Amino acid sequence: MHSAGKSRGKIKYKTQNFGVGLENDTERETAGRFGDSGGASRFFYVAKASTSEKNRGLENQTEQTVDDGREKSIDNPFQRGETLRKNSHPTVKPIRLMRYLCRLITPPGGTILDPFLGSGSTGIAAKEEGFEFIGIEKEKEYFDIAQCRINVL
Repeated sequence: MHSAGKSRGKIKYKTQNFGVGLENDTERETAGRFGDSGGASRFFYVAKASTSEKNRGLENQTEQTVDDGREKSIDNPFQRGETLRKNSHPTVKPIRLMRYLCRLITPPGGTILDPFLGSGSTGIAAKEEGFEFIGIEKEKEYFDIAQCRINVL
């Protein structure tokens, strides 16, 4: 985030760091100074959802064959063509990231509306943070996955 202040007709920029995702006080103190480098991800990094996180609540479901849609297979044998997956949604979000976003924008005791429920990561995060949650999904397959994942709590 940047805040701009005017000084003698010139715009002066200052980087602000709120310490989100940084491990210790030293990192928090030094990250917001002029001359720092890197993208915004250096302030808050969350790895992509692991297979166990994607399949959370789906232990009793059968695996489905999912085609990744590539015309030409890639070199990584774990990411080519058809694979067996319990969670067939293509873009499962990390729950840690969604918990942070829920806290960031929702007032205490608030309700979160997710009009694109997908695999339910936002619903899981909302419940874990103590928020009310409403999810909407048009695809029955993804709705069923989300329902299993959210109801495991």
